[in-house]
Amino acid sequence: MAATYDNKNTATGGGASTITILAFTVSGTNRLLFVTVGSSAATAALTTSVVRDSGGLNESCTEAWDLTNGGSFHSSGHCLVAPATGSYAILITLAAAQDEIGACATSWTAVHQTVPIGTPVTDSAADTIYNPTLTLADANDDDIVIDGMCVYDGSMAPESPGQTERANLVIAAVVTHGCSTQLGNVAGDVMSWTGGTLYPQWAAGAVAIKPAAAATPPPPPVMAAQQRMG
Repeated sequence: MAATYDNKNTATGGGASTITILAFTVSGTNRLLFVTVGSSAATAALTTSVVRDSGGLNESCTEAWDLTNGGSFHSSGHCLVAPATGSYAILITLAAAQDEIGACATSWTAVHQTVPIGTPVTDSAADTIYNPTLTLADANDDDIVIDGMCVYDGSMAPESPGQTERANLVIAAVVTHGCSTQLGNVAGDVMSWTGGTLYPQWAAGAVAIKPAAAATPPPPPVMAAQQRMG
């Protein structure tokens, strides 16, 4: 059985190297927090840390992907296994101030606690391709594929059948940070966004969230006759 979507929160900003997602609640069992970040500046800066302040205990996320498109745009994904339950803020720090920043945090339950994600895929464009598209080959039928993208366009939307939009954040009217999910397919998953054609600049990544290991079924009951013979 696939992981279960629980909750989300988003934030937008700019003119700084940090952004905070406020009051994000995590609950349930076999938990996972996944954060996507998109930003733009004259020189895009990678994410340096994503930390959840759970009541004074700083929980640091593990980076899944982090890339720029060789120009102005940046995308990253980060996960935290078994985050503390409760409602706490998430502080995201980039290597330098960005003109625009968007971030989306989603929480999941029924996630594998030792192998929570698969192998990420990333791609970017700086001059010719308008619509971000990623193909993930290592997802299984019971995985959840999650993506994050940053693109220079104010009107993007998920394109592939089965994609569920989790965030579509338009910053300063032109830069969009998007996050979407879909159920995995062993035949291959395509995560694609489409929209206008302001300028072919984008960076994107995607990864599979792995479900919790199935519980071992109990042994069959001993027949009454066998019990008596014992």
